[in-house]
Amino acid sequence: MPVVRISAVNEKDDIIVKVEIANRGSTPYQLLEWNLSTEGLPMKTVFRVYRGNQEVFYKGILIKRRISESDFITVNAGYTCTTEIGLGQVYDIRPKGRYRIHYETVNERLEGERVDRLKSNVIVVKRK
Repeated sequence: MPVVRISAVNEKDDIIVKVEIANRGSTPYQLLEWNLSTEGLPMKTVFRVYRGNQEVFYKGILIKRRISESDFITVNAGYTCTTEIGLGQVYDIRPKGRYRIHYETVNERLEGERVDRLKSNVIVVKRK
């Protein structure tokens, strides 16, 4: 099971979250590419975002799709995949406040195979 860590940079108009998914196992790990968002745009809800105690909901496009072998990125044993995502593209982070953010998603597999829940650490970003 991979280890997920996030960190963030608070920019004037956005919060840029760096996502690192590390395979510390001894075999390659098949990660759905939309769980990493290599283009920098979340293709599904992969973050839980709170301003204070209020959840900030994902406002991006939700696409249902059938999974095929071409939808996976192979993360070899000992390697880490990294991407940066601007939360402002799909979450309303304009209001000032204290934001708690963590990565949480399900990594589905091809039909009949197990499903993994991927979760990261929690970070706090203060927007002034």
